[in-house]
Amino acid sequence: MCGIIGGVGNVNFAKVVKGTLLLKHRGTETPNTISRSGFVFSHVRLPIIDLNKRSIQPMMFENLVITFNGEIYNYKEIRKELIALGRKFKTQSDTEVILQAYDEWDYCCVRRFIGRWAFCIYNTHSNTAFLSRDRVGECPLVWTIQNDSLCFASELPALLELVDKKRLIINKEALKFANKGYCHHLPYNLTPYRGIYKLEPGTNLFFKNGEIEKRRYWFPSWKLKSKSKDYEKVITRAIERVALSDVPIAVLLSGGVDSTTIAYILRDKKPLTYTIGWDKNDPDFARAKKVADYLGLENRQIIFNSKEVWDRLKSIKKLLNSQYGMPLNIKQHILTYLIAKQAKKDGIKVLISGNGFDELAMGYDTARITKLLGHLPNLKYLKYGKIGKEIDKLCNSKLFIDKAQWLGLMLENEHSLTIAPDVGGMACAVEIRSPAFDVELMEYFFGLPISCKVNDVENKHIMKDFIRQKLGTSYLYGKKTGFGSGIR
Repeated sequence: MCGIIGGVGNVNFAKVVKGTLLLKHRGTETPNTISRSGFVFSHVRLPIIDLNKRSIQPMMFENLVITFNGEIYNYKEIRKELIALGRKFKTQSDTEVILQAYDEWDYCCVRRFIGRWAFCIYNTHSNTAFLSRDRVGECPLVWTIQNDSLCFASELPALLELVDKKRLIINKEALKFANKGYCHHLPYNLTPYRGIYKLEPGTNLFFKNGEIEKRRYWFPSWKLKSKSKDYEKVITRAIERVALSDVPIAVLLSGGVDSTTIAYILRDKKPLTYTIGWDKNDPDFARAKKVADYLGLENRQIIFNSKEVWDRLKSIKKLLNSQYGMPLNIKQHILTYLIAKQAKKDGIKVLISGNGFDELAMGYDTARITKLLGHLPNLKYLKYGKIGKEIDKLCNSKLFIDKAQWLGLMLENEHSLTIAPDVGGMACAVEIRSPAFDVELMEYFFGLPISCKVNDVENKHIMKDFIRQKLGTSYLYGKKTGFGSGIR
């Protein structure tokens, strides 16, 4: 992950540079800014793929310029396809692949990408800008229009450097979501200010002559087409893809089904593993150590209930919330920060987590109840205003449980699935990835019969059955716990 900021139109160079400085924590290299007629782009780099200086950003290719945050995990396959079409490359980076893919296939290129991204491409010939964000919003991207110019950034405080603060209007309705406890974060595309928005996941934004157009590019299907026999093949591909890196990686290991699956599939790479707990008696430590010992992996424990952590707790929360710039009423970003900080000390730049598998595989204890509720006629469909209509449009399943799980994945649990990993990890310039958000894996789960995910006996049935076969029953059936659940 990196930090991006910029503008298209009449944008002040000095303000972009100032905003870039507020993103320095997201990278390890000196920020780089490019300014030409019609645009100013800046980038803070955390080098993970192609560490050579030739891959610094913003990057230009003929009449195109890009500033990009994220990774395209299948960029090598796309690169081969483009080479077969006669294209030549100067780097080994995924950034150049995005540029040439856009030049070849226009905005449709993002449908080919498997990965996580937030980027802006500007065409100096047509004076058009193209913003895109990955399918579930792992990479943050906020934007606004100021004086007929498009401004964007990875984080809100940086973007605010590009706007006229005297004209900012507080979005009181949006703040009610967080301030009154309706939600742990500002959902959907909301920010604390009117006219400033998060770009929705799975969405492209086009800008020309002061006008914008948004188009959603991902519409997953819930048609029952997936086969349980293909699970190992699909889950292995997804986990191996997120392990793509030119720098050391590590795994967040709680000993639960999700993280154990990741550790098992990556065992031959011998990744370092990390576990966080309340004190030395936290059950996560024992479960994680059992898994790590069985797989021959090193496990490092991070104890939350220590004087060092307590002395800095308030300052850590203040730091993270100030960098995010929006209400965030959770603890996960603090726990993530503590792990990322230790990982950085250990020379780790990429952490792999099991975020999202509960939503995909129906792992929550309420899943069986939700399944039963779906049989009630008055709960056949979710109907609650604009957001409900959006869910109906994007989740075309007629099953109540599918709609409930989609709501959790894309809206309700956004704070813990995508926001906390980005805020906590990038505060230390450490990237946190999850294979659960691999598009092939997501669509595989959406296409599975409900009985493969939740039945009368257990949740996450297909995932647990895999662990049962590979490691044995003793690695299952621990009490369901969330990330850092033992931390009070």
